[in-house]
Amino acid sequence: MNAWLEKARAFIPIETIRAVPMIVWAGMGAALAALIVVAFLWLGGPRYTVLYSNLGEHEGGEVIVALEKMNVPYRFDNESGALLVPATVMRRTRMLLAAQGLPKNGNVGYGLLEKSQFGESRFVEHVTYERALEGELARTVESIDVISSATVHVAVPAPSLFVRDQKPPTASVLVHLRPGRALSHGQVAAIAWLISSSVPELTPDHIAIVDQYGNLLSKGGASDDLRADDNHLAYERQLEQQVAARIESILSPMLGTGNVRVQVSADVDFSKMENTSETYAPNDRPQNTAIRSEQTHETDRLGATPAEGVPGALSNEPPQRARAVIRNQPAARAQNVASGTPGAGGQNTATSAQPRDNTKSSTINYELDHAITHVQKPVGALKRLSVAVVVNDQPNAKGTPTPLGAARIDDVTKLTKQAMGYSEARGDTVSVVNAPFHAEPAVLWWRDPYWIDLARSAGLDLLGLLVLWIAWRRGLRPFAAAWNRAHRVAGAAPPVVGAVVPEPRDAPPDRYNEQINSVREIAGRDPRAVAMVMRAWMERKHGRR
Repeated sequence: MNAWLEKARAFIPIETIRAVPMIVWAGMGAALAALIVVAFLWLGGPRYTVLYSNLGEHEGGEVIVALEKMNVPYRFDNESGALLVPATVMRRTRMLLAAQGLPKNGNVGYGLLEKSQFGESRFVEHVTYERALEGELARTVESIDVISSATVHVAVPAPSLFVRDQKPPTASVLVHLRPGRALSHGQVAAIAWLISSSVPELTPDHIAIVDQYGNLLSKGGASDDLRADDNHLAYERQLEQQVAARIESILSPMLGTGNVRVQVSADVDFSKMENTSETYAPNDRPQNTAIRSEQTHETDRLGATPAEGVPGALSNEPPQRARAVIRNQPAARAQNVASGTPGAGGQNTATSAQPRDNTKSSTINYELDHAITHVQKPVGALKRLSVAVVVNDQPNAKGTPTPLGAARIDDVTKLTKQAMGYSEARGDTVSVVNAPFHAEPAVLWWRDPYWIDLARSAGLDLLGLLVLWIAWRRGLRPFAAAWNRAHRVAGAAPPVVGAVVPEPRDAPPDRYNEQINSVREIAGRDPRAVAMVMRAWMERKHGRR
């Protein structure tokens, strides 16, 4: 046992350890204990995960009270506002909280209908139904990722007996967006259509959607075909970017990357137009006539002329006997013979003259040259393109930038027209200008943000090293020097008990003086270390273990 202790004392410089100040050992012990505690808490403690985030004060308080009753440890992250619980019990805790109806978001939904009481009036039933509908709609809107909470109000007017007095229902939606998120126009339109489809006779134009900052997100009441909304503007910007990209892609290999600047202005017609025309062409050309039907009617009558006129009293009376006085009978007979009329006493051999009636009518129906034309112009038709191109000077054989020649500019203009789809009938314009680009002044390296950040980081590192060096020089260096000197002086003593310590006079004079000066210096700086060394020598000299 004594031999083992002797070996341990020979291996471990106990006298040197005793020379270290106690305050240093106390600080090192405290730091080591703190490190052990932190490592134990970090490695051995449970891993926490998010239970709920973005809870209101009332809902969060109810959840915390429930967690304390269930003896579930929790943490609250002040930066994100999330409630953390151990990952091993997170799902079980959520199920238990859901069984208690937590967290409550304020939107009850159709659960209100289950609490109806017997004897409620129709007005109360109607109000309860509207509240339940609003809660369900709010829950549905909250399911969108960018929305943290929503409130929906629906106003359904009472039905009227007269159609002209009937008013359409309206709705309003207040959405609370998550930090750093925003609703797109498509999402706003989707919310409006979702609510309008859930309420009878509600149209998207009668829905107002507002965020928590008071910004009106919906644009109801205006026709999409008549207003230049953001979708139309986005289409124009996309068209302009596509044309500019085509022009730059064809000119950059010829002029060099960065030597071409292109700007495009597109005039797009978003008006919707329908035109219906009906044309009739006359049948004035015999070779182009088209007869649908033709009808001809012809009547030929020979004999006495039928009675004509309006029937009356005179026409119903019998005819009177003719009374004629023949004064010159031979002359009359001769006249009758000449005219072919038989006389009173005999019949004429010539053909007797009789009245004749001939009627002819014709009806022709022609096919009409009828044409109906219905023209509907597409929405978003390109009306005009205006392109401006600026080309930088090109370096010559000596590397000096020189302006482009007229032929070179003509080539650039032709390529630009081909790339943009130039149309003279449409009124497109192209302008190509050759001008030297103004070079940006070179940023001095000490003003470059990259080097500024690098210098700041290096300065902080150097400052930390300076602090460590000062701490080493002021505190740790004397301690290390004393440690080394004590260890060196103690190591110079004979490790074996009974060994004779050489006298100072046996050493050379120079070395002896050097050792004396060193001992004096050590005694002046750290008297305690020298005392500990002398004590060790005395204990070894007198045989103390």
